[in-house]
Amino acid sequence: MTEPRDFILTQENSRNQQYHIAVVSRTTGCANALAPTMALLQDLGHQVNILAFPPSWKSLDDAGLHYEKIHSAHDGIEILERLEHLDLLLSGTSEEADEDGILWRWAEAHGISTMAFLDSWANYSMRFTTPGSNRPLDLLPDCVAVPDSAARTRMTEAGCPADRIVVTGNPAFDAWPNLGQEIGKTWRESILQPGETIVITFVMEVLREYYGDDPDSPTYLGYTEDDALATAMKAVSDLSEQLCQPILFAIAPYPGEDSRKLETMVNSIVSNAELQHDSFRAVVLHDHDRYAIVSGSDIVTGMISTLLYEASLTDVPVISIQPRRRFPNDLTDLHPEIVVTTEQEAMFQAMKAALESTRESERHDSSNSSSLDATRTLASSIISRIGRDQNS
Repeated sequence: MTEPRDFILTQENSRNQQYHIAVVSRTTGCANALAPTMALLQDLGHQVNILAFPPSWKSLDDAGLHYEKIHSAHDGIEILERLEHLDLLLSGTSEEADEDGILWRWAEAHGISTMAFLDSWANYSMRFTTPGSNRPLDLLPDCVAVPDSAARTRMTEAGCPADRIVVTGNPAFDAWPNLGQEIGKTWRESILQPGETIVITFVMEVLREYYGDDPDSPTYLGYTEDDALATAMKAVSDLSEQLCQPILFAIAPYPGEDSRKLETMVNSIVSNAELQHDSFRAVVLHDHDRYAIVSGSDIVTGMISTLLYEASLTDVPVISIQPRRRFPNDLTDLHPEIVVTTEQEAMFQAMKAALESTRESERHDSSNSSSLDATRTLASSIISRIGRDQNS
């Protein structure tokens, strides 16, 4: 049976058809998701021009992809205007729908097909609606690629026509089931101090910026990143005392987050919560690799970050802390591998159970398997979409 990548390559060579695709990446999640497919499309001989906002730069650099730096949709349009014979504009999605919409409307005005990739399970309508508009999904592009059938269901519930949705998977997730422990060994050894045997990693986010901290606000989650981090630190501190084992609590900053401010926050929590004892040490990571920290951790925790889902694709225990949460969250709640907790004691018990379970059954190394399904599927969907639009 021909592998999907070989099928695409054979199909394209027989057609001798090469397309010109522009890709706009606004966020880290978008860059991580689209980078594998952009590389594959370039391998297949298609012309791919990448326009990237600052949060995407590091991921694209790590992937070895060339891109042009932009800071606004208007910067992007200036570059797009210079491109010739453009067949499709591919982008991610974000809470800045008005900015994304500028690019989609420009493409449509020039007869260029548009496709957006939804890289997570949140804010389905918001990503395609002009802020303040009473017309939901007024910015909808020609096609929306989603990671799974659950996201497709949520998009249709939000009002998106089913024929505009294609389920491709998320290419960023392809590598995770094959992640071996070796990749995290060096990182783990570099941060552990003598006597420390357990690493619990917390994935930071900037929730306050997007959801606010006003209890009267309809978007307020019921907690901020400060609340979740403090709850997690107290739970880990209690765990280290009960187990009589030193635990390293490693905090992975959100991309672009000021590490010094985060360190100040951590020190304040340690001091105010009286967490200063020998068996508990909290550190803020610098320039970390997300594959390494997952592979090298005994538990990965956080709030509603996509990295929690990515970690759940491995055999590393994953625990979400959402203290006093007001709303369910699809990213954590639709995936049973993620244990969701809403208060300190529940998190303590979940981490204790995870460590006991890990001791009873050694983590396995699944790095011999191979999967590029989403990378190939998204590439096929892009090629099919261009062909469909050009033949209609």
